[in-house]
Amino acid sequence: MRRLIAAVLTLVLSGGVICGDVIVEQPYDGVSAARTAQQFPDFADFSTFQFDDFTTTQDWFLGALSAPGTDAGDPNESNIDVVAEIWDDFPEDPNCATSGRLVLEAHGSEHPDTDTLTFDFGGQLLPAATYWLRVYIVRNFGDHGIWRWYSTTPVSGSEAYYYNPGGALGWGSCPIPGSQRYGDVRDMAFRLEGTPAGGCAGDIDADGDTDLSDLALLLSAYGTTTGDPGYLAAADFDADGDVDLGDLAWLLADYGCAP
Repeated sequence: MRRLIAAVLTLVLSGGVICGDVIVEQPYDGVSAARTAQQFPDFADFSTFQFDDFTTTQDWFLGALSAPGTDAGDPNESNIDVVAEIWDDFPEDPNCATSGRLVLEAHGSEHPDTDTLTFDFGGQLLPAATYWLRVYIVRNFGDHGIWRWYSTTPVSGSEAYYYNPGGALGWGSCPIPGSQRYGDVRDMAFRLEGTPAGGCAGDIDADGDTDLSDLALLLSAYGTTTGDPGYLAAADFDADGDVDLGDLAWLLADYGCAP
């Protein structure tokens, strides 16, 4: 712990931390399999989607979103649309006992060389809460080539969920944990950026900025979990029940913010 504190303070005091605007970053781990994320207008019952959750502890004006994947087709010739959706729960379906609503939506493009999907939410406001992200392309099955979204580890929050609402693939028509469909527990790879709405993401002490006092509070709670003496919910930025390296990275990404 002393070495961690010393290393962090050295980084901060040397000016090696800058104010950032990354809300969620789950990079591709380079080994996990890609999962189909495509709407097929010509075979609607086969349309398949992946949902992954993320949590924000403050309001954000959303900017760029990127989701890496792999594509066997040619996006320049066959894509009808490229879509990103943020839901507050899985889509409403009385048969699945789900009642989610679409919160935000953006339309983007697929990079012709890397197959990465990119979007710009254009500053739309996303209030603090837990959400489910779905990204996919719209392309007829008959045009060949399926876009698949890269899964990844480690898992933050819930594992990713598989959803084939038409039920044609034999796994039912309700969202299910991806591990039931694919046999392994994974998140989905993506990076979401934005600007804090009226404050700083790492402002634990609520004094309007992210500075040494916030860092000191986080380090004092580092390693604690919910219910432990010294646990600070305000320092648990990803709301996963403990104060760990993920929360430290969150604060350091916002260090120096003073709107």
